[in-house]
Amino acid sequence: MNRAKPGKKMGRPLIRSEELIDTICEYLSDGESLVTICKRDDVPSASTVYKWLGEDVAFSERYARAREAAADQFADETIRIADEKVETELELAHKKVRIEARHWLAGKLKGQYSDRKAPETAVQVNIQQNAADYFEGM
Repeated sequence: MNRAKPGKKMGRPLIRSEELIDTICEYLSDGESLVTICKRDDVPSASTVYKWLGEDVAFSERYARAREAAADQFADETIRIADEKVETELELAHKKVRIEARHWLAGKLKGQYSDRKAPETAVQVNIQQNAADYFEGM
């Protein structure tokens, strides 16, 4: 039987605390994925974090802001990567993939980095019908 040593904790944390939320949001804003963060022993599983997000509006809002900050990190990284010198075609191809992946993710996390344009809203007004109705009432 596998028993914990005295003074050692078993398992991952399951109790939501401000300190734990701060840690998760800090890692997120640095650009780490939730899956990567949740592989740490001092952080709960991703399913637990998702459950907390559904239960805690304040945490959900902080999480969203952290993801937006991550988008800014990814956008900054694309510039840094683009400025790196390369020696071979293979390095250039690798650089291009790295830039495109970060750009795509930044666009998904924060719309201002997206290549997609906001859909135009078309408003159609039937002036003839409106004018006819107006004059008919006179």
